[in-house]
Amino acid sequence: MLSLFKSLIHPNLSSPSFFFFFFFPAFSPSMATPDWASLIPDLLLRISQNLLPCSFDYINFRSTCSGWRSAAPHVKFAPFLLFPFDSEAGGFSFYSPSDDRVYFKPFPEASSTVFCGSSHGWLVLMDELASISLLNPFTRARVQLPPADEQLALSSLKHVSKVGNRWFSRSEDGTVTLLTLTDMHQVFIKQVILSSAPNSGDGFIAVAALALSTQVAFCRRGDQRWTLLETTLSCDIKSIAFHNGRLFAMDYVGKIAVLEVDYSAGMIPIASLQTPPCLFNCKLVESKGDLLLVGLAIHRVDEENLYLERDSEIYKFNPGVEPVWSRVESIGDETLFLSLYFNSNVAGSRLSRCKGNSIYYSGPIFVVDEPTEPGVHHMEVVDLANGSSEMVPCHRPSQNSEFVSWFQPNLYLAEV
Repeated sequence: MLSLFKSLIHPNLSSPSFFFFFFFPAFSPSMATPDWASLIPDLLLRISQNLLPCSFDYINFRSTCSGWRSAAPHVKFAPFLLFPFDSEAGGFSFYSPSDDRVYFKPFPEASSTVFCGSSHGWLVLMDELASISLLNPFTRARVQLPPADEQLALSSLKHVSKVGNRWFSRSEDGTVTLLTLTDMHQVFIKQVILSSAPNSGDGFIAVAALALSTQVAFCRRGDQRWTLLETTLSCDIKSIAFHNGRLFAMDYVGKIAVLEVDYSAGMIPIASLQTPPCLFNCKLVESKGDLLLVGLAIHRVDEENLYLERDSEIYKFNPGVEPVWSRVESIGDETLFLSLYFNSNVAGSRLSRCKGNSIYYSGPIFVVDEPTEPGVHHMEVVDLANGSSEMVPCHRPSQNSEFVSWFQPNLYLAEV
């Protein structure tokens, strides 16, 4: 670490004793190691500025401790594209569109878990015991949520029982099957979102979209188990999002249930609405205090050549006595980052090396029409001004890449 700091501060600095006694006047040879957390703010500022424009190094720097975090300036970066856990390498890979680079971070604590989404800079992980935890990948902080149980599985018409430390499912004909890690999404929980970050200082509510259910499950910090709540939707829930103290849950046919969030009582259904007609693959995302609905519109079908002409359309939610969706033609300097499988959707403005008035999908929306690099995962970038799209390689193998998700690090809040 010493050589790193020397190179960042002054390229000609060659004397370790000068470095230590200048920046650590109380340092003595009897000290085992210097106290890096006590570096003066001006020095920390210079170091953090030298780390730019590398977003990953800068975020690691800010995540070291509260002193380093407060000394570093706030810099806007695009979210990372998070790839599934690599069991052989023992960690996660992150693709940065701001740097056009892939970064790897070891996470041995995430082995033997499945990814259930991310929210407010925290990963949601579930293991074979159906234990669920939140992990901040840059600070290593963890928060335990209640484990999934028989009631959550039954909500998706799955009959399960726990024998010892393993879960078993029972089919209608009486066949008993041992559940493995790959079964967790199909039996218990698909994904989880948070009303706020666990380290925000406020109470938070975690909401889970279940495997095959019109119900959602929620819990507050400190709860011992999940609480089920009926949404009155028509079919399985596809997308969930928080907005202005309310939860919006959307099913696969475009019906949306609105639930009021009460941090003492839980959640209360209050209304329902429908998405605009002829929209497919809809996603909910919050941007600049507005709730946006993004979907695909099919404008022309060439039946002879099986050709689809499609556009991404955006609508803004307008609350009122009769809530409505209003078409948005442009989002200005905003950029939307939408995950195709998970609800980890992010919006940002004036982000380094990212196009404004555009949508960055975590992967190809449909079958890729244009030539791409074989075996490499691509994200699809849609320009809302002219409707064009391009496939951008992410320098990672495409195997299992359908489960990639956008991830926005949590950089500005105190730890739990």
